[in-house]
Amino acid sequence: MKSATSSCSPWLPARDAAASRPIVTTKKIHAVIDARTIRAKRTGIGNGVLRQLLGLERMLAAGGHVNFTITAIRFAPDLPDAEFLHRWDEFHHIRMVDTDADHTAHPAGDWWQQRTLPALLDAMGADVLFSPAFIGPARGRFRKLLMIHDDLIWSQPSSYPAKFRAYMDAMIRRSARAADRILYPSQDARQRCDALLNSSPEKSAVLHHGIDAAQFTAAPLSAREKFIVCIASGERRKNHEVLIRAMANQRDLKLVFIGVEGEQRLAELRALVQNQEVEFIPSANESAIRDHLRRAVALALPTRGEGFGLPVLEAMACGTPVILSDIPVMHEVAADAATYVDPDDVRAWKDAVFATSSVSPDIQARVTIGLKRTSQFTLEENARKLLQSFS
Repeated sequence: MKSATSSCSPWLPARDAAASRPIVTTKKIHAVIDARTIRAKRTGIGNGVLRQLLGLERMLAAGGHVNFTITAIRFAPDLPDAEFLHRWDEFHHIRMVDTDADHTAHPAGDWWQQRTLPALLDAMGADVLFSPAFIGPARGRFRKLLMIHDDLIWSQPSSYPAKFRAYMDAMIRRSARAADRILYPSQDARQRCDALLNSSPEKSAVLHHGIDAAQFTAAPLSAREKFIVCIASGERRKNHEVLIRAMANQRDLKLVFIGVEGEQRLAELRALVQNQEVEFIPSANESAIRDHLRRAVALALPTRGEGFGLPVLEAMACGTPVILSDIPVMHEVAADAATYVDPDDVRAWKDAVFATSSVSPDIQARVTIGLKRTSQFTLEENARKLLQSFS
């Protein structure tokens, strides 16, 4: 592991901005966050961890009485990327330590986490390690805080190679047994995974993701362009096919898919296009995604399984109507702000898309509910609960 490459301001106590009261601990707690998931290439988990760090930074900068020091471990090879560096500009109260160990390199990256990281953390005097990506070390004198995002390797097996599923099943179970505390991004994920892992409910808690509301502005529905946006990776569980089939032979409403990568997957989806306008944007930065959400008539997510749903929060913060799969986690995130559709009912998706694309009192009412609902999912609230878990 390399020495820290970014200078740190003096450690400052932080105030619980969400609850307007200090979090007080009996001792100085040194918490280390395995932030190697934050990569130049945008991923859902990486974005979630970045937001968690931003929330913690704001808490620390607020000058309250939180008695914590925070260290984040970064993946060094991504840091020279010019478009990526700006992500770290806001951090002045979190110490950054860099490593070349890639968390996506299985099993090499996991070997580093299991064998090298515990000794380094013990030497650093770490009190707790937060492992936010399913797998954490099984040994070490520090407390082990693990985040498991979903049950998809079990519930959506067709989305993953068989060897990867078997490996992740073994590693997640091992990590869960060793963890002192398990966090989930939703109550739905908690219930499903606790049952699968035979884990005690007393050991787990829900840590909803948050967004920075200041980065989002709502655009009026009357000014929207004629396109539907779907923000999702190319995994088969995302169920892009149902939207393409639902809008076949429709030329007056464009489909825009953001996040689908891989030549084979793109070829499969393009083969389904029938006399309709469909655009595939393999990747986009955060500002481009916000721009698409503010211009689209709706966000549509026909997914068969999720652990949370950050694009849903982002869409609601932009005042964009959301059409979602009728699965429990989507109700947990959007509540009454969304139109819900059976993920595999092509006709129902067609009806929902065209009903939502026209401005109506019902759609406007759901947009208003969505804007209010995003205030419950803030960076500060996420950081407050994370700090409580560190104690």
